Amino acid sequence: MLEELYYIHEGLLRHYYFNEAGRETTGWFAAETEILYFPGRYREQISTQGSVELLEKSTLVSLRYDELDELYELDPATNAIGRRISEHQLRYFLKRESLFRVSEERYLCFLEYFPHLFGRVQNRHVASYLEISPGTISRALSGSSSKQKDPEAKKTDSSPGKKQE
Repeated sequence: MLEELYYIHEGLLRHYYFNEAGRETTGWFAAETEILYFPGRYREQISTQGSVELLEKSTLVSLRYDELDELYELDPATNAIGRRISEHQLRYFLKRESLFRVSEERYLCFLEYFPHLFGRVQNRHVASYLEISPGTISRALSGSSSKQKDPEAKKTDSSPGKKQE
């Protein structure tokens, strides 16, 4: 359970837990310049499930929650920092929610929303985050590379359920 808020100066982290079926599932990734904290843990003192793993050598700067409250009291302008942190968390969760489309599209959307993680996170962690199989990622990668080689491939795709352009 995290007792502190962390600023990620450099590196890459992931949060993971074991779902009801006992399968390891990635909850989120965080990289440099991001803030690592659990919103429910901060105010409501809600216990959190899972663990945080460093995926790369990382440098973190920590601030205890009571120190953060003290900053808010000493300088009301620091409340803007808290608001920005909360807005960032909300945007992250909205992006994550939008990833749950057809499984073949999830990986491509992940790359669009989180390009800074490409090549830094193992496919098995990304697959557990997106709740898809690693094979789906392989198919998405091979499909996107063939479309990049042949710009007309998108126009001639006659797969069921796809619109012709």
